[in-house]
Amino acid sequence: MTTLLQGRYRLIRRLAGGKLSQTFLAIDHATEPATPCVIKECAAASHLRPQQRDIQPFRQLQHGQIPDLLDWFEQENCCYWVHEYLAGDNLARVLQAEGQFSATEVWALLRELLPVLQFIHNQNIVHRDIKPENILRQVTATGQRQLVLVDFSSAQQVGPSSDFQPGTAIGSPIYAAPEQLRGQSVFASDLYSLGVTCLHLLTGVHPFQLFDAANHCWVWRDYWVAEEEHSLLADLLDRLVEPALAQRLPTAVAAIDYGWSDFRGMASPPAAQSCPPQSLPGWQCSAILTGHEGLFASVNGVAISPAGHLLASASDDQTVRLWDINTAAVIRVLAGHQRGVKTVAFQAGADLLLASGGDDRLIHLWEPESGNLVHSLRGHQHAINALCFSPDHQLLASGSADKTIKLWHPGKGEWIADLIGHTLAVKTLAFAPSQPWLASGSSDRSVKIWDLARLKVLHTLADHTWSVTAIAFSPDGQFLATGSEDRTIQLWECKSWQKVRTLSGHGWPITSLAFTPDGNWLLSGSWDKTIKVWQVSTGEELARLTGHRDAINAVALAPKGETIASASADQTLRLWQQTPPQERLGELQGRRGIKS
Repeated sequence: MTTLLQGRYRLIRRLAGGKLSQTFLAIDHATEPATPCVIKECAAASHLRPQQRDIQPFRQLQHGQIPDLLDWFEQENCCYWVHEYLAGDNLARVLQAEGQFSATEVWALLRELLPVLQFIHNQNIVHRDIKPENILRQVTATGQRQLVLVDFSSAQQVGPSSDFQPGTAIGSPIYAAPEQLRGQSVFASDLYSLGVTCLHLLTGVHPFQLFDAANHCWVWRDYWVAEEEHSLLADLLDRLVEPALAQRLPTAVAAIDYGWSDFRGMASPPAAQSCPPQSLPGWQCSAILTGHEGLFASVNGVAISPAGHLLASASDDQTVRLWDINTAAVIRVLAGHQRGVKTVAFQAGADLLLASGGDDRLIHLWEPESGNLVHSLRGHQHAINALCFSPDHQLLASGSADKTIKLWHPGKGEWIADLIGHTLAVKTLAFAPSQPWLASGSSDRSVKIWDLARLKVLHTLADHTWSVTAIAFSPDGQFLATGSEDRTIQLWECKSWQKVRTLSGHGWPITSLAFTPDGNWLLSGSWDKTIKVWQVSTGEELARLTGHRDAINAVALAPKGETIASASADQTLRLWQQTPPQERLGELQGRRGIKS
């Protein structure tokens, strides 16, 4: 096969295909050295043919278990998707070669892929073609097995800013949810397809034989001898493949909650409860802030002003809201972004500024007191994931899915420099309090410490096994905490850059970290809907704050440490206040058996 596309992609061999599309292994000769890639060819009349403007969200899907979208083009009445090549066998081949999966293997599959679906759905994207052929089992460089979700050519962005129109049936019919076959895909449609995939792997029987069309029900249990200890798995799969959308588990978070103990080896998480929660010493929920509205209104970012009187929140509803932290009332709504807002940060100093950034690739600088837009900063090619101001107020750093960090002069609204070194999306940033350093975490699983005087990488920390999603320096600059999708927090000593300890306990990825002003405690927020309070000196978990009904996306701490603010995918923010010292001491003594 000698076909050359766009003067650079040479097709090597056909991997798969049907009436409307074919998939090829190819070589990209425009890179040095030439690199392999996977190309999917779709007929121009196919429903898989997008408009060019629809491609951008898929370029931003940078995750260790998703191949990067490298290119998209049209040629000779066909459209082509070019993806990163990942070696491995798809699960259809694994099933054929090794036989049906055990219950333990299916649990492991769900444990790996449900967080991937949560990540995709958080970007308002539905995959729409989950099946064994589109799940690869590969071996990493460290010798570990991992699952990768591939082929996003059928995927669709949904939400207020998309061009999604119902009415086109997409996907593989035997794995597709009923509503998807009617042209109305939703996030739960992917859960249905994942569930059917699990039934196929668990029983070794084609799904067509597992569904009784006459009675409109699944009969898969007739083909599987369930062990008593795996009855929860059977119940979970029933909830995933429920034909009626209203009866199906709606989100990946709901699915993980349903099967919590088998997923994590932990007790079931506490049910959502009214504020305040009962499970912690020292903190109580004092207010629940609601106001972000709409189907897509996850609260993604939160920041507290240096004076501690204002709170800013960023949401997928395309707004930034300013709140009075004392009254929990909305002061004003800042509307200027054209897509979801992912992050906010306050600048300290005499001229208070608020920065916001998100999926529209813009950074807006606002005057919080007046609500006036001061500057709009352009330059990033993909979504803005992180913003932070330097301690001296002179720099604004922005991290993006385009793999770069940009430094800006906030007062002038001018670009200063680019920091280039990460190979995947930059997810989180933090300035050191007393050194000219910037720390960055990335989907490439690394943490880089940048020397801002020379604009060079000073150190690279590579201990996490998944994306690094949260970073925080201790107030005295002695420690750096890093959090990851691998569900761990690493604590590093900044003088030697040696790892001090690993903090484990969260059941889902870590999304945010914050030190208390005295540096004794570390707060961590997670997709598992909890905030944990850790003792820095020992690594002991001191407290767990519960109450949110969905993933916690961000946590912020007031300058004096008296208030915690948390932002969640449940479309709310919560404020947490410290209990009086004597009451808190009594609670701690009661928990630990300490004598006064």
